[in-house]
Amino acid sequence: MLRDFRGKYWPSIFTSMTKRIKHLSILIALSLAGILCLQGYLLYQDFQTKKVEYLQDVNSILELTAEDMNDLRRKRISELYRNDLLDTNITRLEYDLDREEGPQISIIDALTNSKELSLRISADNIHPDSLTREYLFNRLYESLFGFRNGGLIAYSVGSAIGERAMSYRDTLAIDLGEFKRRLDERLGSRSITTNYKTVVLHRDSSFVAPSEQTIVSKRYNFEHKGTKNQVLLYFDNPTFNILQRSTLILFTCLVVFIITVWSFYRLIQTIRKQRRISEIKDDFIDGMTHELLTPISTLKIALESLEKMDNLTNTTRSKEYFDVSGQALDRINDIVQNVLYSSLHDGGNVKLEFEKINLNDLLEGLLDYHKNRTEGDLELSLQKLENPWITSDRQHL
Repeated sequence: MLRDFRGKYWPSIFTSMTKRIKHLSILIALSLAGILCLQGYLLYQDFQTKKVEYLQDVNSILELTAEDMNDLRRKRISELYRNDLLDTNITRLEYDLDREEGPQISIIDALTNSKELSLRISADNIHPDSLTREYLFNRLYESLFGFRNGGLIAYSVGSAIGERAMSYRDTLAIDLGEFKRRLDERLGSRSITTNYKTVVLHRDSSFVAPSEQTIVSKRYNFEHKGTKNQVLLYFDNPTFNILQRSTLILFTCLVVFIITVWSFYRLIQTIRKQRRISEIKDDFIDGMTHELLTPISTLKIALESLEKMDNLTNTTRSKEYFDVSGQALDRINDIVQNVLYSSLHDGGNVKLEFEKINLNDLLEGLLDYHKNRTEGDLELSLQKLENPWITSDRQHL
């Protein structure tokens, strides 16, 4: 509660202002919390999307690399089978290019000297210039050996050459070092740098992830020491690697968050500053009210005293009251001039008008002023200074 110059009390504007600032701060805090929650939700959704994309990249890379290694293994088996056909210690090939029914090639078991298989080609299907031993061998090789649906097909049932082909299929290993090298190269091209582990298992077996944070790829055919094996990859905790894919949105959200918090801070600072200015203004008005009340009341007393005197017969006393009235008016004038020419908010300083002042004269004037405005008995004394001159602002002093 504040009191005005009439002595009446009125509600302080600071109370209502404080409530408004408090309510505004709560609303801003709620808005800031809402923005943060929205950003958190968007980041979570983006993380889930990037996680799916991350796993898709892993699956596509693993599938491509596994198929590459399967192809290399099949080529190796093919080379071994072709070398076996040409190895005279295992088989002997007999060519008959002059048969009327068509050229023929036969496989003879080198150990038992028995014919294992013959392939005859119709002469109508080939050009005479193409009829060579190499041509017949390639036709035989294509008929005996191949892959269908990932499985080896060797048409030498019961023969030594067929059994060797099947043993290659069941025992030949994939170069796991080359597999990892190609896998690392392709994963690196997709910025997948998290450590991973490779698991080769039978297609009918199961795999359990070590933890909930583990990301497990799909399983793909992997003909490592057999055609019924599969391979998969798992990453223990690729969260940071996934977040790296959201660098742009993370940076944007961070910038928005910093700007929002900074704006909130600046707003609160501005509100506090405005509140402080308002308090200064109210303090100034209250101070000016009290400053004006003193000379006004003095002037009122002097005028009332003059009014009670009979035609101003007491000239000495009248002059005193006139002097008091003049001093009161001078006081009021000084205060008004001070309000007009003073800067109350200029870097926290008040402008002063400095001049040479005699303190003895100033104090004597103040004593006369208070003697004349006092109705009761008042005795004042002054001990004058030997060196009364100072430099100051008369009104403020």
